[in-house]
Amino acid sequence: MSSVVITEIEFATLVGKTEDSDEVRRFLASVDEPAQIDEFEGARRYLSFPGHGFDIVLDEGLVTGCHLLNRVMEPEWQFYSNVLPHGLAFTDSRETVIQKLGTPARSHAGRDDPRPFVRMNPWVKYEYPSYALHVEFSRDASHIEVITLMEPEQRKR
Repeated sequence: MSSVVITEIEFATLVGKTEDSDEVRRFLASVDEPAQIDEFEGARRYLSFPGHGFDIVLDEGLVTGCHLLNRVMEPEWQFYSNVLPHGLAFTDSRETVIQKLGTPARSHAGRDDPRPFVRMNPWVKYEYPSYALHVEFSRDASHIEVITLMEPEQRKR
């Protein structure tokens, strides 16, 4: 299986585009794995590539996000093992990410709650003109678990 690199520049060319646009079709054709399609929350769809450790999020038919995974919960999923945006590494702690990227636009220290689906890991979010970068850490903030490239706030509908 060949490796797929999703840079912030690549994502910026996809965000806001429809699944049948030339840019998205060209990108999807470059992935040597068929997408697993999951539909959630009405008009939200995920094009998942477990062998490469990433997915593409579509809301109402438009690309709005991409998850690069270091946390794997399903046995058939692999970790995203390619170059990460902004020189980040999955081994980077929250402190290291802030040293590399500066003060985030938003952040959360995390929340530990015994109730299901209430716990929240620490995260930071950076806003750029053509995309946003959301970095979620392990519970102790010692390493990155998920990097999400997403639609920037000013572009959201």
